[in-house]
Amino acid sequence: MLAKTEKHFKFQLPPTKEPFDSVCFTSPPTRSDCFVFGIFRSSHSCKTEYGLIRFGDEEWKIELYDGFMYANCPPVFHNGLYYCLDGECRSFRVYDPTNDASTICGHCPQTIEDSDDGEEKNGDEDGDEDGDEDEDEDEDEDEEEEVTHEFYVVQVDGEIWGVFVMNNDRKVEILKFDLSEKCWNKVESLGDKCLYVSPNGSFAEDCGDGSDKANKIYFNKFHGKNGVWYSLSSGMYHSVGGDFASKDAYGLTQVDYSTWIKST
Repeated sequence: MLAKTEKHFKFQLPPTKEPFDSVCFTSPPTRSDCFVFGIFRSSHSCKTEYGLIRFGDEEWKIELYDGFMYANCPPVFHNGLYYCLDGECRSFRVYDPTNDASTICGHCPQTIEDSDDGEEKNGDEDGDEDGDEDEDEDEDEDEEEEVTHEFYVVQVDGEIWGVFVMNNDRKVEILKFDLSEKCWNKVESLGDKCLYVSPNGSFAEDCGDGSDKANKIYFNKFHGKNGVWYSLSSGMYHSVGGDFASKDAYGLTQVDYSTWIKST
């Protein structure tokens, strides 16, 4: 339903049984070809529900997908397709709203590495002593395993980038997804760009030459009343007021239900 006031439009969509974790639009909602795409958090660990509706329709189309661990970040709408990040494998569930088809894009590198390691061990003809050394090495690797607990996906110059915060905020990794090879590549520098990221929306911004905002990631985190950004140059978190600098984000507060807004 569309209601128009003096300066604003109000859209009322059909209700759903469960609230959405994330919702995005294919185009401005005033256009007749606009689709609304939403993600439900499933009570099952590896099942995710999607809802799709076109303006003017009376009911949501709901689909349940198994074997997909939805990352807590909004999907991106890229070249007419929705890319939804899997928080476990960092692959994408790609959804086409025009024909209700979905595919998996990407793979879990760790799974492939584990598989290759297993083949090498099966073919190893060395003694038990070498096997014991391999077990010790595996234990050390398990202790140093990187755990990602924050996920952000953002479009940058027509590409899909990911920001991953790992190991209790001690490491921030920027990756660019190669759609042709279906794999992630590391980004060492943002150049003259900065990123604004939050659980409810993220975007990139061109800063221009010489800007002090370039090569930084602005999170929805605060040190006291001052916002916090992460510098790829220093590898540290800093506060806008300049009274905080740290390699980790311990002691910072986070506004979970906030989002960045880009002026137009």
